[in-house]
Amino acid sequence: MPAMFAALPPFSTQIPAAAWQQTLQHLCSLGESPYWCTVGQELVWVDIPGRELLAWSANRGLRRWAVPSNPGCVAPTSQGGYAIGLRDGVYTAELWGGPLQKRWAFEVPAGVDASSLRLNDGKADLQGRFWAGSYSERREATAQLFCLQASGEGFAVVHEEAGFAASNGLAFGPNLMSWANTATHALELRHGNPAQKTTLQFNPKPAGWESAADPAHQRYQGRPDGACMDAQGCVWVAMFEGSAVIRVSPAGQVLERIQTPCLKPTMPCLGGEDLRTLFITSAQSPGEPLGGSVWQVRVDAPGLPVSLVSTNF
Repeated sequence: MPAMFAALPPFSTQIPAAAWQQTLQHLCSLGESPYWCTVGQELVWVDIPGRELLAWSANRGLRRWAVPSNPGCVAPTSQGGYAIGLRDGVYTAELWGGPLQKRWAFEVPAGVDASSLRLNDGKADLQGRFWAGSYSERREATAQLFCLQASGEGFAVVHEEAGFAASNGLAFGPNLMSWANTATHALELRHGNPAQKTTLQFNPKPAGWESAADPAHQRYQGRPDGACMDAQGCVWVAMFEGSAVIRVSPAGQVLERIQTPCLKPTMPCLGGEDLRTLFITSAQSPGEPLGGSVWQVRVDAPGLPVSLVSTNF
């Protein structure tokens, strides 16, 4: 289907910004890639500039894991370990804080400055393949999206796309995949075959927009960043710089817009014992003391158990 401009409803009155709770008293520079581990009842996420993986549970508190370069994403594996997208490739570790094994090298396109690209959003689909996209720190259309499948002692590329600046918004359900081109304010819903897709186009920033204090802020509703899928097949999307999370039906209708307590939500995930707690990571923002927090709020729709990256090594 052709691109269509998404009409965003007013903020939900059922879940006001005041209903959110700060999950823990820790601030990331740029929190991303949260998932809920049902076995350990634990939230796992990354701080990209902070070069850390983090895990939190009510019983164990906060655990921190320093890694050698910027972690764009983390996902659990079928072997009980972790698949981690660092700046230059995908690594695995059998245990939290354990040795890292490089399983796939991210090769920068010819003619592109390697220092300007890094891996970004990444997640497993329902078949256990690891999808990982890159991000151009120069906002150039040099980023890529890869689908990786375990092969031998590492991963092999089975699908590749290119020609954008920021790959985001990965989420997977039965016969549905979401993907966001954040730089162009576009969200794609891909049905079954990636060629069959609905594109939601969100309005760009108003000219001269600088911050939430700008008078134009009310006219800017953010751009699609990270995403997750719920058990009803709907996609939850963080609207970066829009102070919102939206819920989109499989057909592309924006069903709900929930105001967040932060200007820059980065990615949602559904967790808790019944998978009905909506968590969001966030980024720091000038004048926002709690920017970079993880927040949570209760919702009606349960999530899906996190998909595992299939590994045979």
